[in-house]
Amino acid sequence: MIDKTVLRKAAKGDRRAQFLLYKDVHACLFPVTCRYFSNDDERAAALNKGFMKILDSLKRFLKENDADRFEFWAKRVVINSCIDELRSQKRIKEQTRTTDWQEESYMLDDHHVNEAEQKLNAEDLQGILHQLGDTRRAVFNLYAVEGYSHKEIADKLEISEDNSRYHLSMARKDLKSMVIKAMGSLKSFLL
Repeated sequence: MIDKTVLRKAAKGDRRAQFLLYKDVHACLFPVTCRYFSNDDERAAALNKGFMKILDSLKRFLKENDADRFEFWAKRVVINSCIDELRSQKRIKEQTRTTDWQEESYMLDDHHVNEAEQKLNAEDLQGILHQLGDTRRAVFNLYAVEGYSHKEIADKLEISEDNSRYHLSMARKDLKSMVIKAMGSLKSFLL
């Protein structure tokens, strides 16, 4: 829980309070950047840019919202900062393919999901996610982790909704094959 006094002082420009706030929120915001970037320098840059945006908007946020919503709001700011960074690097690319998305399903069946949950830890899964291309990883994170709709994702990434669906579908397909491959490696390692 973030100290409300620190929040108010940080909003007024108190540098010590801003430093304390950064230390307090780093642990909950850094993992957000890890979902979008595999490189530590990119993660740190996105977090720092996001935190600067937080500081710039903190006074307005506190006028309009209860301080208890700060963490939720700060995560959204950092997510948007990550998306801005990806977009500025032109790493989000428009790729199209005509597909009937209702007919294709790349979900893991229950047997594979249960086995994956037992054998793969969070670090393994994060490593698998980082094998996805930037666009697929961003769409997957925004849809599956952050809960954005395809319309919202399309607006954020400046791609079409069909492209968002395509990248999500392909991310699921890629993740399925990578998880099955990782589980196979684990089985051979354990035998």
